[in-house]
Amino acid sequence: MNSNKQTKVAAAIDFGTSCSGYAYAFRDDGRIIGRYQWDKQPFSYIKTLTQSLYNGDGTLEAWGYGALSRFATLRQSKESQSYSFFPTFKMALRESHKRTIDGPIAVAHNGREFPVVDLVADYLREIANLLRQELQNATSNQLKDQEIFWCLSIPAIWKEDEKSLMRIAAIQAGLISEDPGDQDRLLLVLEPEAAALYCQEKMQLQLSVGKRFMVVDCGGGTVDITVHQVSVNGALEEVATGTGGAYGSTYVDRQFIEYLGNKLDSKALEQYQGQDPIGWLELMSNWERKKCAFEPDKTPITYLEIPNRLYKILSRDFPAVLAKLSKDQNQDDETIHLSRETMESLFNPVLDGLVNKVKEQFALLEGIGCDFIYLVGGFSTSPVLRQRMLDEFANKAQIIMPPLPGSAIVEGAVSFGLNPEMIRSRRSRLTYGCNVSRPFEENLDSARISSAFELDDRRYMFNRFCRFVSSGESIDIDQVIRHTFVPTSSDHDSLNFFFFATKKENPRYVDEPDIEKLGELEVDIASTVGQKDRRIEVSMSFGKTEIVVVAKDLQTNQLYKTKFRFSATYAIF
Repeated sequence: MNSNKQTKVAAAIDFGTSCSGYAYAFRDDGRIIGRYQWDKQPFSYIKTLTQSLYNGDGTLEAWGYGALSRFATLRQSKESQSYSFFPTFKMALRESHKRTIDGPIAVAHNGREFPVVDLVADYLREIANLLRQELQNATSNQLKDQEIFWCLSIPAIWKEDEKSLMRIAAIQAGLISEDPGDQDRLLLVLEPEAAALYCQEKMQLQLSVGKRFMVVDCGGGTVDITVHQVSVNGALEEVATGTGGAYGSTYVDRQFIEYLGNKLDSKALEQYQGQDPIGWLELMSNWERKKCAFEPDKTPITYLEIPNRLYKILSRDFPAVLAKLSKDQNQDDETIHLSRETMESLFNPVLDGLVNKVKEQFALLEGIGCDFIYLVGGFSTSPVLRQRMLDEFANKAQIIMPPLPGSAIVEGAVSFGLNPEMIRSRRSRLTYGCNVSRPFEENLDSARISSAFELDDRRYMFNRFCRFVSSGESIDIDQVIRHTFVPTSSDHDSLNFFFFATKKENPRYVDEPDIEKLGELEVDIASTVGQKDRRIEVSMSFGKTEIVVVAKDLQTNQLYKTKFRFSATYAIF
């Protein structure tokens, strides 16, 4: 089916490292509606926590703020022993230290192991069911699943295997079925592109034709950076290969935990986490508030109260720690005093990485420049992050934080689902091509003579790389690249094309290191055996997040078709 145009609703899920949410729009209306009230959440926000709680049978019992609330109740009643709590698990898709044949494994607070894909699928199922119920309440007629076009956001730095795991999780969650005809009803939306669309929608008075803007999407786990230009028709064209990295707010938290371990003794923290995991989460929630409120020019000292249970552990087992704390903090051993310099030191490793990535992006813009920098994502609300960006780049572009920056990804993903043509071009992050036989060149191929073959008194190389698209090349969404091939022998009754991708710009052979095989396509040419000039045209189109490959026998007009995932826009890390 033509999934995009035959559906009635574009529904987006922003599945984040620390928080997740959804929004949707009916095609005949176009207004984007998000959810701001969540079960057990004490404040209004477009996202809830990306947290899950499983019972002893391994069944999901609660999610979001409901998971945190339910686990706290179980802890108080001494009934939590058999439960498995996951305060975060998304980044385990790429950072898990343990993997099985089915993918990465995440470990709960009690040591129980779960496949990360299952955790993601269960969470997506719950949030999607909530979204479906809201859609049903908003319509007079029963809305069918086939009428929903799903947009699922993914970080720019994810590699193909991580994207594949997200699609598997989406199928497992029931967003789409395994039926090949249903696959196009799910679009994996690149988060910076969604943010770019959001900026264009919210700031369209500023973004006139020809204006270039950089989107710096600062999330919990990753930071993604892209630059787009507004074209004559109002659509967006990417003008430089995007970048990104693991510089989200959760890495500031890691710096804080390391600092706290050095300050109070890591063994004391481990003991506290084991005895009172909810207290630990409350401590981290308190840190989150302090982190988000920190302004270097206005906050000379940040005070963090030591929880009662942790204080008792320190008093009993680590008295020297409290004694030193009291001496260093003017006889105060009940709070942690974090000086402005200490707070900045916790942010700096992450902000340094972010700034370097933005500088790399500006290096690609040399000679053309950039008009605006939009800071979006939950981490972009941090005063210290915004000040650092102003200090570093205010002389290069006007820095703007759009209204509700935490909504940028999910609302932009809905806009993308309503009108994918708003993105007119992308830059390929990989070089794509296929195998081909070429005449042997003595000065270039002599080291690989063992791979050569003789045919009609002529020597050929069978493993040459025929390039369709180079890494960093701009590709229009409706662009088709074609090459014509002729069998080396009139006796061949079939041609086997093997397709490859690599970070290399111009490889010579398909079996060089760091070249990945994507798949193959067999073309039956038995009906033209013995004929000369048997031409086969192979075309690649890069319209969405997939490459469509079509081989056409120009003698018989027979078509052969396959698809591969298109790795667009971003550099591999």
